[in-house]
Amino acid sequence: MPKRHDKITKSVNYDYYWDILFCTVPLLAVSCFYYGARPLLMMAAGLLTAYVADCVVTPLHAAGYRAHEPSSEAFAALIVLMMPASAPYYMVVTATIIAVLVKEAFGGEGHYPFHPAAVGLVAATLAWPRVMSSYPAPGTVLALFSSTGVVLTQGSNTTLSAGGLPSDSTINLLTGNVAGPLHYSGHCGLWAVPAGARPHAAFYLCAVPCGVRTGALAAA
Repeated sequence: MPKRHDKITKSVNYDYYWDILFCTVPLLAVSCFYYGARPLLMMAAGLLTAYVADCVVTPLHAAGYRAHEPSSEAFAALIVLMMPASAPYYMVVTATIIAVLVKEAFGGEGHYPFHPAAVGLVAATLAWPRVMSSYPAPGTVLALFSSTGVVLTQGSNTTLSAGGLPSDSTINLLTGNVAGPLHYSGHCGLWAVPAGARPHAAFYLCAVPCGVRTGALAAA
């Protein structure tokens, strides 16, 4: 008779990663308000890729896949929110796979020397710099499977790099009505998160490249 499997103990960070995923929901909702359903499909592609990559890669270090912590899915969600709404799906998939490889290469959750989401974003930025720095204007409803013909603009990160200052109004900055990564458009969504979870979201969204521009939210 086959033996019963031992009960799997949850990671100490299990609830933390689920809090992060929960906090991305209002950010994603506001992004969909500005750009249509494409950000939702980008998020679905990232989460599915993270799950499959975990199933494939984890057994390589003899641990086997155990659904005891959703860190890879949390990293995928962060990667998607740091990308333009017009980014091709293959960029989401590639960056997510790289993040999972970085996580597992050093022994799994909590053992990596570099933030996996940051590494995935850096890889995508080095491979597709023009795509990663060009953004559709908020209010542009994007096609689900093509961004051909969409007018793209440079974000405030490019303006700052050139020594200039963003010209966006305060109200537009507060509501995310500015050209930039998806998390820009979701800024106001962060305030819909319960106050106890808000510092978690603010810290995590500020812990990777590009997210430092939202650092003021950490004090909320």
